[in-house]
Amino acid sequence: MRKTVTQQLLVTYSMDKEKDLPDNPGLVSLTIDTELDWPDSMRVALAYLASATSIFESIEKCNLFKGDIERYPNIDIISFISRWDRYLDKKADDWNILKYISASPKPVVKRPPFSICPRCEFLIWPRAMKRFSVGPDHLPEADSDWFERARQIYQEDPEPHYCLHCGQRFKYTDGLDYKASSSVQSIVSELGTMAKASQPTFEDITD
Repeated sequence: MRKTVTQQLLVTYSMDKEKDLPDNPGLVSLTIDTELDWPDSMRVALAYLASATSIFESIEKCNLFKGDIERYPNIDIISFISRWDRYLDKKADDWNILKYISASPKPVVKRPPFSICPRCEFLIWPRAMKRFSVGPDHLPEADSDWFERARQIYQEDPEPHYCLHCGQRFKYTDGLDYKASSSVQSIVSELGTMAKASQPTFEDITD
């Protein structure tokens, strides 16, 4: 499945001197395939490292980095690291960078759809966790609607290959074959039960 993910880089610039400044200076947008671990999980990890490690000294330098990392699908990972290592690791250690972007798969933390990445603690299904507000008084979304929406969102992509924030690959029961320890069907069924259990009774409505 193709998706676009973004990462915000830190950039030093002068509002007085910069002309034609973009609306979001330092915003990197990556077109990725969520089912393609290599090299897409690595590209996500590299963008994350740059956002967490460095402050680019100019818009020009940041735009060069942005152009290199957004190049799809023709990015050369090794050449990219050699060129940008000081922006990816505080010690500019290419080996540390390679270890980070190729880290072994790890189990997700917490039961879906409340799971978070074991490395960056980013929500794996953030849309499922967002409570909607509706109506003129901005009443919160009912629990039953929330659980049902979470079930649908989880069911759309129940076994993601890697974190879309930091690139960490995920491990399930049987190693790299991405079979969840609790079957997808059992989690979907559980969320459906929670949604039904959260619906108000006739007594609640007429009370």
